[in-house]
Amino acid sequence: MKKGMLIVCLAIAFAFGGIASAQTSEFACQGRLLRAGVPSTGSVDFEFRLFDDVAVGTQVGPTVSLSAVSVNNGVFSVRLDFGNQFPGANRFLEIRVRQVTDDFFTVLTPRQSITSAPYSIKSLTADSATNATAATNALGNNAAVGSASLTFATAIGAGSTVTTSNTIQLGRPNDRVRISGLGTAGSQSLCSNSNNEISTCSSSIRYKSNIHVFSSGLDLIRRLRPVTFQWKESGMADLGLLAEEVNKVEPVLTTTNDKGEIEGVKYNQLSAVFINAFKEQQAQIEKLEKQIAAQQTQIKALTRHVSLRSGRTPARRTK
Repeated sequence: MKKGMLIVCLAIAFAFGGIASAQTSEFACQGRLLRAGVPSTGSVDFEFRLFDDVAVGTQVGPTVSLSAVSVNNGVFSVRLDFGNQFPGANRFLEIRVRQVTDDFFTVLTPRQSITSAPYSIKSLTADSATNATAATNALGNNAAVGSASLTFATAIGAGSTVTTSNTIQLGRPNDRVRISGLGTAGSQSLCSNSNNEISTCSSSIRYKSNIHVFSSGLDLIRRLRPVTFQWKESGMADLGLLAEEVNKVEPVLTTTNDKGEIEGVKYNQLSAVFINAFKEQQAQIEKLEKQIAAQQTQIKALTRHVSLRSGRTPARRTK
């Protein structure tokens, strides 16, 4: 058992009671052991060591030695206890294996990043789970908490890093986030701010600067081209505007992606254009009403004049 050995910790889980005093620092680790790409079967001796670095670093806690662990078609399951060695900093598991017929242990590389579950051990230092005021978590391969001084900081997803307290970091900056299910319909809209944080949508002057009057209305709307189309991904029929066309008319009504490409239309902001258009139309209506009123006055005057010249009295309207 020298080369071609691979181990991957598939899951790390806890089964704790309702309060911290009922917890222990033990956790379960399930993995898969391969030799030259072939799943191993039989009895294997293990040594587990915890380090603070993926390659060098310092060992923290004791070495956990387990003899004659049963491995079936590569799958094994063990329980490990390094004590309270999870203060929030990165932890990496070094695993050494030896078949019962071997003389020496083989170190498996690379070390495995410990996911978020062991960091629940941090609550052991509090009277109850609700008193763990400095709780930090990292869930995913190489997920990390950026500093030991952070509090209530959680990183979720492989390679994600949380760098501020009271924050949940979901994935890396360029990762896509997919949600398989949503709750029931609600009335509150959500937006993202400049820090890529989900936030409530606001139009308060408190968050605005360099304010100027926007006067475009009917002329802008006349230059927009509504279209019907089908989404390439789903084939679903839809209608709307083409962002590239809108950008040529009024760039402030469009958004761009990380590559600087025209990406979206700010449909909500079109309401400001509509308001100006409504005002323009109302002004036109009021102007026409004045013109009609003036024309009616002229018609009455002409009618009276014609009647007087013909010797007839203009008929009076009955109410």
